[in-house]
Amino acid sequence: MRVNRGSTNNQVHHMLKQLRYFGEITMREDYVSLPNRPSRPDVLAAFDIMFELSAGNKISVMSSEKPYVLIFTVAGRNSAAVYAIVAVKRGREQEYALRLPGKRSSALTLILLLETLEQQQYFDAIENVYFAYHDGSKYRYFDGGGQ
Repeated sequence: MRVNRGSTNNQVHHMLKQLRYFGEITMREDYVSLPNRPSRPDVLAAFDIMFELSAGNKISVMSSEKPYVLIFTVAGRNSAAVYAIVAVKRGREQEYALRLPGKRSSALTLILLLETLEQQQYFDAIENVYFAYHDGSKYRYFDGGGQ
């Protein structure tokens, strides 16, 4: 079965059920993953943020390397915006704060995905650096100046 934009929830559910039956995928909570591989909440969150920021515009996902969880571009009318998402682990804020002021392209918008709002206190305001935080119902975005 092929999934496309016109697929119904029932069709997708049926396809996932077949893949799970044959051992191709596993279901954990509300996540689908490959067998014997844990889900990565930071990657799932990064994709959620990417889709929110794209607002229906064309997206291109680029390969990412540490410390980035995801690097992508969103096409605009006359140009494309480049974003990179870093998941900031609790207790490692100072490590990330020291790396940020380093050499980075001004065309890149960096989004720091925080686990808690308190993590923001470790970061100074830096141009083209924004914060994302999930408040339990949706993502909140803000710059170094606050919410």
